[in-house]
Amino acid sequence: MDPLSALSVAAGVVQFIDFTFQVVSGTRAIIKSRSGLVTDTNTLDAIARDAAGLSDASANSTLQALVSECKMIADSLLAVIQKLRANKTKKWSCFVAALRTVWSKADIDGFIDRLGKVQQQISAHMHFIVLNNVNMHSVQINALKENAQRLGMEGHNQLEQLRDAVLTKLEALSKETSKTQVDIKHFIEVLEPDKPTAVSPTRLGLTLHLTEYFSGAIKQIAEEQQLMSRNQDYLESLYFSKIEARQGKIESAHSKTFGWIFEPAVPDRSKTISFAQWLREGSGTFWVQGKAGSGKSTLMKFICAHTRTLELLRVWAGSKRLITAKFFFWNAGTVLQKSREGLLRSLLFEILRKCPELIPQVSEANRKGPFWRQGTSYANDEERWCQEDLMEAYRGLVACCDEIDMRFCFFVDGLDEFEENSKTHSDLIATLRILGASQNIKFCVSSRPWTVFSDAFGEDPDRLLKLEDLTRDDIRSYVHEKFNENSQFHLLSIDNPQYAGLIEDITRQAQGVFLWVFLVVRDLLEGFSHNDTIRTMRMRLARFPAELEQFFQHMIDSIPTIYLPHMARTLWMATSVSQPQFLMVYSLLDDASEAMTAFAQEQNAQVMYDSEVRARAQQMRRRLDGRCKGLLEVVLDEPDAGLYFEYKVDFLHRTVRDFLLGSPQIRRILEEQRFADLSSIDSGNSSNGWLLPCTSILEALKRAPFRTGHDADGELATRLLESLMMFAHEADTNMSDRSGLLRLLRDAENTYDWRRWQFSWPLDTNLFLGLACQADLLSYVEKRIDPGWFTRPSDSVSSTAKYSRADPTRSLLSYAIDIRPQKRLGTPGHWTLPVHPRIVRHLLEMGASPNKAEKSQEDSGRSSSWHTFLAGLRSSMRLSGNEQIRETVRLMVKHGANLDIQFPVKVDPSLTARKLVGQILEGEKLGFTRRIWN
Repeated sequence: MDPLSALSVAAGVVQFIDFTFQVVSGTRAIIKSRSGLVTDTNTLDAIARDAAGLSDASANSTLQALVSECKMIADSLLAVIQKLRANKTKKWSCFVAALRTVWSKADIDGFIDRLGKVQQQISAHMHFIVLNNVNMHSVQINALKENAQRLGMEGHNQLEQLRDAVLTKLEALSKETSKTQVDIKHFIEVLEPDKPTAVSPTRLGLTLHLTEYFSGAIKQIAEEQQLMSRNQDYLESLYFSKIEARQGKIESAHSKTFGWIFEPAVPDRSKTISFAQWLREGSGTFWVQGKAGSGKSTLMKFICAHTRTLELLRVWAGSKRLITAKFFFWNAGTVLQKSREGLLRSLLFEILRKCPELIPQVSEANRKGPFWRQGTSYANDEERWCQEDLMEAYRGLVACCDEIDMRFCFFVDGLDEFEENSKTHSDLIATLRILGASQNIKFCVSSRPWTVFSDAFGEDPDRLLKLEDLTRDDIRSYVHEKFNENSQFHLLSIDNPQYAGLIEDITRQAQGVFLWVFLVVRDLLEGFSHNDTIRTMRMRLARFPAELEQFFQHMIDSIPTIYLPHMARTLWMATSVSQPQFLMVYSLLDDASEAMTAFAQEQNAQVMYDSEVRARAQQMRRRLDGRCKGLLEVVLDEPDAGLYFEYKVDFLHRTVRDFLLGSPQIRRILEEQRFADLSSIDSGNSSNGWLLPCTSILEALKRAPFRTGHDADGELATRLLESLMMFAHEADTNMSDRSGLLRLLRDAENTYDWRRWQFSWPLDTNLFLGLACQADLLSYVEKRIDPGWFTRPSDSVSSTAKYSRADPTRSLLSYAIDIRPQKRLGTPGHWTLPVHPRIVRHLLEMGASPNKAEKSQEDSGRSSSWHTFLAGLRSSMRLSGNEQIRETVRLMVKHGANLDIQFPVKVDPSLTARKLVGQILEGEKLGFTRRIWN
């Protein structure tokens, strides 16, 4: 029997026992009514008869026994009432007095004992039922609490407080239950038969009121638990793994820097600062602009964390509740770290975790979001939401907050690092204006001083801050502290005070660029350690170029010739991947470079344990310093991924990446040097050098210490595969003999199948071949996908007969025609084609169906790869002019793609695939497309 049903039965028992105790111990005089029946005995008669109708509790033997006992007690009462009715002349002062005329003291004591035992048993049993139920919920409550703390949710203690209140009531119940029977016995013994009294015995134990409380509390706990679980599910759908990664990578502000941001002017009063005034009473968008490397991100991090920011904003919010949120764009990161979708998800997540009470209204207002698509599977974070659904959720949030008096201030760093397929910075600005349309919302943003941002945010000088004009004192403070931390500087400056003059020289030459200062100070500290003369130190300073790009070139030029091939391969890897690569891949790249043939043919790669990882990490730090002069550095990221994947290689600063990608001279050096030392490898066939990155990534996949029960490790493996495919595409393009590449890819597919099966990753069995399709690896796709591939059972086309392919969750065609930006591999410079018609043609000719429903969806018309492809084109018509897109459309139509699919959009509910294809092909009437117009 469920707890609520049991408590319902208990309520009936308690009501009967409760009233019986009251009447038996009652102090009111029993007066005859006109009908000749005494009032209380009439009521007792009714209660006794009701006991016969107590709810059935056959599902609970203890309750059933108590119900039976109540019925027998009721029969005894009915017998007494009949005897009392027979005596029509006697008037009694109370029921006890009447009871003594028909029952002996032993009978009365026995009756009280029976009532007391029922009282004790029902109390004890309800104590057990409620406690058992609360304990059962406690496991889930504790899990919800831990998850709430992980998500940073506020107000997650309500369930705990409710549970603790119930436990307190239960503890009191257990202490009080036995007292009622004793109190009533004592009361009856001292009660004089003919003298009514106003004193009543203490009524303790399980009362009707307490039973109702427990019923309500159990129901409320279940409802609150369900609500909290749904709220957390909604937040989980917004959360993504790198949501705070960029902010964590930004260096914290140096001591004694940036404090001026809250002052009305700089110390010498030469420039005013209006930021504090804007926080306190301003509106709209405040723009922090600054040169590359001037410290914009560090300042934004400083502002977001400073208590003064909140103090001033609370003045602006007044009586309204203040909510802040932040987002740091990063163009070297994942799709969600540099797109509007990532911005929206971050803002919504930040707001709703602080105001979880708003989640039900927001989710209800956006029933198209992933929260309502139960049972739908998603390959990764990026597939959960689309921008349209996020905007709808945001509008629902703003509508809720306008009604309940809230104000928002959002901090968005790095607008210039925004990067989204077919979108410009103007699109981002337009989105920000929509987000800030309410008078209760304002933004503080930062970017480089590009014209597009100046036009949007630069008109009002009271909402503008030019960073490099305000950091002179900060730079002086930083240099002074760094120099004075160096013992040799102390000794040298004592002998020659001119050394201290270097501080002012650096401050003057820095032009507000903190990164330049960091690099210069690092070099000059080396000079102090060598006891360089003041003349030498000034020569060191003078040779540093004033511009960062020239500075980076100077650092490249200073690399010893012997290291150039290693530098070239390292920078090749770093500039090719879309996000920081794992350090172990670089370490294994060095191994492959030393003995590529033997390395590639190694069959029994051993798992790399932490001791070896640490040794390799220390080794690579030194190598990177020698061959890249600090332009690349080892960073610790994703601590939950384990040591092997925690170490990564990243650029010193975003400007380094921009420089390396944009410098023709650097590209030429990389091309000339990356294979220069490979002539002795593989019998002089240096063309196999194109396989070096692929070989190192494959070895990293083989040697990775993946963990059982960690599904997230599958995502790490996927990232390795994506990097592998990108370099395989480059090798495929540049190698005339692809036999080595095909063997390597086959080995990689076998390794993926084995690892996926070994660790039970929830990854698509078609993932490897799907990525090969996206990488345009036609030679490998042709080798693997033959005419019978799509009709044979899954297991028979497995890459390895030993491991079952199982049923794929995505078709190969869906990979091949996926135009979503998050599924594009590599950096924009490496991947310009949204789809590859020759891959699509081969799949269709081998039997792929454009109309086949994807397994993770339901409706065959709307879930086919063809429908998804057209839906993507509909939302980004710029792509429809691409010839590769047009050719893909022709191929799909030629092979029977459904032209009657409808798109229920607000602007054109009648839009069909036929109409959309006609717009894309612009009226073409080739033979196989004539049916478009029929």
